[in-house]
Amino acid sequence: MTRLGVWILDGDPGHTNLLRYALNETNYAHTLIILTVSMTTPWSWLEQMNHWIKILDDHVKSLKLTPEEREEAQKHLVTRWQSYCEVSDDLDPGSPMKRSAIVRNNSIDEDDLLPLTESAFTMNLGLDIVVVVTKTDYMTTLEKNFDYREEHFDFIQQWIRRFCLEH
Repeated sequence: MTRLGVWILDGDPGHTNLLRYALNETNYAHTLIILTVSMTTPWSWLEQMNHWIKILDDHVKSLKLTPEEREEAQKHLVTRWQSYCEVSDDLDPGSPMKRSAIVRNNSIDEDDLLPLTESAFTMNLGLDIVVVVTKTDYMTTLEKNFDYREEHFDFIQQWIRRFCLEH
């Protein structure tokens, strides 16, 4: 039987007490966190995401996990990032992009792991975190009313990647 539990805190800090149901010792290793931000206010993303990461960090620290469980989750997350490979049917065999060792043998060869930057995982919660940007149709309004250009959107995309890699 496949089950997918979804818990929505709706951005209300008053709902943080509900985290104990959504993220606990039993489901910690199998939990994916989705942070949503709206393109209508990209200037508030840093504050919003840092706020929720702090709440998550405090909650994870309060869980009764053994140091081994926490370390295992953190190592697993780092290894997944290091072995990540874009899946594509048209990947050039001569491309410097490596195919993941997981695809070949279900095992990870140390040579296939990509190095991480010094700032990677400065706050490793041991949880997968995905950032979803909503209301992207507002980008045209940002271009018209706030003089946003392609460089702004490229910067935002790079910033989100860096944020996810650091956390």
